[in-house]
Amino acid sequence: MHVSPVQGSLDETQRSERLFQGELLVFQEQEACNPLVSIARQIIRKHFVVPDPELAHLYLSPEQYLDLAAATQDAFKQSTEVKEAINHLLQACGVNPEHNYIDSRVLRIVPCLDAFDKGNNATLRHHRDTWGANIYCQQNWWLPIFELETGRSMAFYPDYWRQPIANTTDSWSFSDFLQTRKSTPLHTKVPYPSSPQATETVDESNRFCPVIEPGEILCFSSAHLHASRINRTGKIRFSVEWRTINKNDILANRYAPNIDNAASTPMYQWFKRISDGETLRI
Repeated sequence: MHVSPVQGSLDETQRSERLFQGELLVFQEQEACNPLVSIARQIIRKHFVVPDPELAHLYLSPEQYLDLAAATQDAFKQSTEVKEAINHLLQACGVNPEHNYIDSRVLRIVPCLDAFDKGNNATLRHHRDTWGANIYCQQNWWLPIFELETGRSMAFYPDYWRQPIANTTDSWSFSDFLQTRKSTPLHTKVPYPSSPQATETVDESNRFCPVIEPGEILCFSSAHLHASRINRTGKIRFSVEWRTINKNDILANRYAPNIDNAASTPMYQWFKRISDGETLRI
C-alpha cells in the first residue's frame, strides 16, 4: 500500500486527487500537532485518575473503565481548546477553513481486553466511512496520542479499494443507531452498529497497519475499507479522529470511487464549516 510522507502543508486539490486515488498521506513533523497531543493527554490523565491511562484496565473494573472513558470523551468533545488546536493543525496541513467542513472531533479509546470492549469504545469492524455519510469526497484524519505499535493501530485493506464487498448499506439506518444507543446501558455493548458493516469475510492476507508517531497525522480517503485492529498488546489505544469535506471537491466532482454502497442520502448536515460552524449545504 502506498503511504506518502508530507512535510509541511499540501495544496488542497493535490491532496484530494492523491487521496481519491487510494493514497495514504502522513503529515510529518507538524509542530502544530503538539498542542493537540498535549491537551488530549491532559484530559485523559485528568479523567482516568490512574498512574498510567494506557494500563487503566489493570486498575479498574470494566464498569469503572467505561464510566471514565465516557467522561474523558465527553470532556474532549466539549473542549474549546481541542477545537482550536485541531483547526490550527488543519490549517498547518493546508486546509482552508473557509472551504472545508468538519464533523465531530472524536477521542477514540480502544481497549485491549474483551471485557472492556463495550459501549462507544467497542472495536470497530470492517467498514468504509463513506457507507454512512454517502459523501465520496470525505477525508479522514487520524493521529495517536501515545506511542503506537502494529498490534494496536488501524487496519487497512488496499485490495478492496477497487473490489466491492457485501455490506449492510441497503438496510442500515443512522436514526436506528441513535435510538438503539440511547436505550442501551453504558456498560453494555450497543447491539446496533455505528455504521454499515461488511457482511462477508474480509481477506486479511494483505492487511496494512500503519504505525505513526504522536506528532504525525494520517490522512486517507473515507472510501478505504478499514477497521480497528483487535488490540492484544496489553495497552489501551488513545487516538483522535475527525473527517473533513472540501466543498470545492463537491463542486468540481472530485470523488473517491463508490463500488459497493447501496445507500443514497448524503449526510451533509453532519459537517460544519471550520471558520464559523455553518452547516454544509449543497
